[in-house]
This record gives sequence, C-alpha cells and structure tokens, in this order.
Amino acid sequence: MRSYIFLLSPPYCGSTLLYKLLSTSESVSCLPNEGQFIDEVKDIMRDSCWDSEKHMPWPYIKTVWHRYWDESKFYLVEKSPPNLVRSKLIEENFNQPLFIISVRNPYAHCEGLIRRRNGWDEKKAVEFCIFCLKEQMKNSQILKNTIVTTYEDFCDHPLDFFEDLSQIIPDLGKVDISQEFSIHSIDGPLTRSIINLNNKKIKRLSVNSIRKINYYLYQENDLMKFWGYEYYEPSFWHDIQRFFLITQDLWIRAQKKIKKNKKK
Repeated sequence: MRSYIFLLSPPYCGSTLLYKLLSTSESVSCLPNEGQFIDEVKDIMRDSCWDSEKHMPWPYIKTVWHRYWDESKFYLVEKSPPNLVRSKLIEENFNQPLFIISVRNPYAHCEGLIRRRNGWDEKKAVEFCIFCLKEQMKNSQILKNTIVTTYEDFCDHPLDFFEDLSQIIPDLGKVDISQEFSIHSIDGPLTRSIINLNNKKIKRLSVNSIRKINYYLYQENDLMKFWGYEYYEPSFWHDIQRFFLITQDLWIRAQKKIKKNKKK
C-alpha cells in the first residue's frame, strides 16, 4: 500500500530543499510542483488559501494529484505551505499520512517575507510568522503521525534528521544529502547543497526592523520557548555588519551581471 508524506512548512522556510532531497530516494515520488499550483486545482486551492474554514474538495484534489505522482513508488510526497492550516482534513482524506512539521527562526522568516512579499512590512511579516508558529505547534500536538523539526536543526544535522525519519519509515531508501539543487535563496537563484542561511538573513535586517519584530515576539514568550528560539538583541556592530554584507552582495551581483553581459 502506498503511503503519503506531507511537508508542512511556512513559505520561505527551507522546505523546497527538503522536498528535493526526499525526491532522490528511489522509493519516493514528488509532485512536479507544489500541489496547490497544479493547473486542475490551482484556482480552488489558491483562493483564500490561508483560510482554514474554506471548503476544499479533497477527493477531487486527491484524484488530480494521483495523476501526477508516480504510483509505482511507495511514498507519495506533497508540499504546499497553506496545507499547514488544513492538516486535520488531510489526515482524514489520505490514508495514515506522515506529516513532516517544520518551522524557521522567526527573524530569518520575517526577513524572507519582507524581502519577497510586495508591500509586507515588519508588522505584517511577524504577525504571519507568529500565526504559522502557532499553527505548527497545534499540528505537532494533534496530528497522529509526525516528525517535528526546524530549519536550523535540519540544515545543521541533515544526517540525523534522515536517520530519525528512517526509524519511522524504514523502507524510505537512500536519500542523497550530498546533492545540490537549483533553489531561490537570499543569494538569488543558484545551485546549492544544504546550508543554514539564517545568520546572513538576520544580519540583513536593520536594527529598527528587529526592534519592530521584537515588539510582537515579546508578547509570545511561551511560543518562543516551545520552539526553542531566543530573542535577538542587535549589538552596536549589527548595522556595521549589515552595511558590509549588503555592500558585498551588491558587488557580487554586479560581477555576475558583468560576466553575463560579456557572454552575450
């Protein structure tokens, strides 16, 4: 019997890399894209996608996804960030799924949201981040079959993560953690293996931005403790490091542009 694996992760929290690493196993079939973007269900799943009360025709969605999964594989994997608010319904509509629940350091998560979502400021970013942390905490407590991790733990100890996963699903097969994949990161589109980018992302936030984020995080002390995250208090050197980091990024991008123009 085939088994389902759902990656429950907020956007910009490293789930794409984990998704692609899982796909290196001969026992795994991943959808060609996030399930929510498959043409037949995109209009349904993208409409009010973060509304947990919105009705989803799961039997139809399941039928569509099966057209894209390789059913000769034992594990069928899906990753759509909004599914973290639909987890109980997924559990009811898919036979004994395994949920991989993951979150990311809230400062690094906020940086990604502010940089990549047009019109998002610190307030909107941290409120969404807190929302996701709360939903994932709830998922970790109510779902039956889970493995819970964080972006940081996975990046720093990928072998440990996959060893833990193999204890739950021993026939997962070999996952090649040495693989490099094309991803979109803080450094732009590039080919990269497993690396923790949190430090770089946090240093890109201004001191003022961090203070605004902290205003809301200070009100969620129990949530921060649950996930093991500490408050970040920027030192005098933070803005100096930020200046050099941004300058370095601009120089690297300028060099890439020059090389690209020379090839033309």
